Amino acid sequence: MTILRHTEAATHRARTSPRVAATAGLTEQPARPSLQPAGDRGRELAVTSGLRVVAVDSDEHSLAELAAALRADARVAEVHTATDALAALRIFQDHEVDTVVLETDLPGMDGIELARILRRLSDELAIVYVTAYADRALEAYDVAAVDYVLKPLAPTRLAESIRRAAELRQPAATLPVRQVAVAGRYIMVDQGGRTRALPCTSVRWVEAHRDYAKLHTDEGSHLVRMSLTALAERWAVFGFVRIHRSYLVQLRLIQQLTSTEPGLSVIVDDRPLPVSRRYYRKLKDQLLHTDTSRATIGGGGDSPDGDQAIA
Repeated sequence: MTILRHTEAATHRARTSPRVAATAGLTEQPARPSLQPAGDRGRELAVTSGLRVVAVDSDEHSLAELAAALRADARVAEVHTATDALAALRIFQDHEVDTVVLETDLPGMDGIELARILRRLSDELAIVYVTAYADRALEAYDVAAVDYVLKPLAPTRLAESIRRAAELRQPAATLPVRQVAVAGRYIMVDQGGRTRALPCTSVRWVEAHRDYAKLHTDEGSHLVRMSLTALAERWAVFGFVRIHRSYLVQLRLIQQLTSTEPGLSVIVDDRPLPVSRRYYRKLKDQLLHTDTSRATIGGGGDSPDGDQAIA
């Protein structure tokens, strides 16, 4: 995969660093261990006294402002700066880094391509975009960014981004191992002409809507261009279960599993949602054996086809 080949200059500079070139797929040489974040370096980004951040922006004035704002936050221990992607990669090689705050528009390799490389190096890296461009939010979600913030940057908005990054570094004793990883925790949605990161835990249920998924929350609904199958895989660790080819719900929110005409259904927020026979048995077992579930389940058989009703 030749991620840097879209500009000859970027390719030439990358080849001058064998380790960066190997990371980007420009050579056949295997990546050396030092390509991993310093320390062993992906899994050992243990909680320290504060975040170790790389800020990346080609505009030096914006970069200086961003770095100053980051250093002013008590949750940030170190801030390194870079004006292009390759400089950021070199910092990543030489220092322990757990958070990257970057612009999408960078010379040579852009911020999305840079994030794809960094994501291959660490599943636990927090990626935050601070950008002047609103049209790349969906691509940011593809690299599991925890936030996508539009310029001009408000201090309170940056503080929220830092909070999300810091949350990812909670000890394993307080979060399941897979929940520490960034992938899947947030999804980028449009709201009132702005793009924001919506935590998946605020989604009540998801409905397939042609080529999109419709996310239902307490505040309303959002359309995102992603398949229900992909969301089910990403959000299983957060308690979402498939109940139908067109529906995904939070297991803990199911109030009742019932059998009525014309078929099976669950009640979520006092609203019936269909359950297909394909998912019925697994769903019933999950409801019976999940501590957080308070769903009402009647009947006694393992199949909805028996004489006993589920009510």
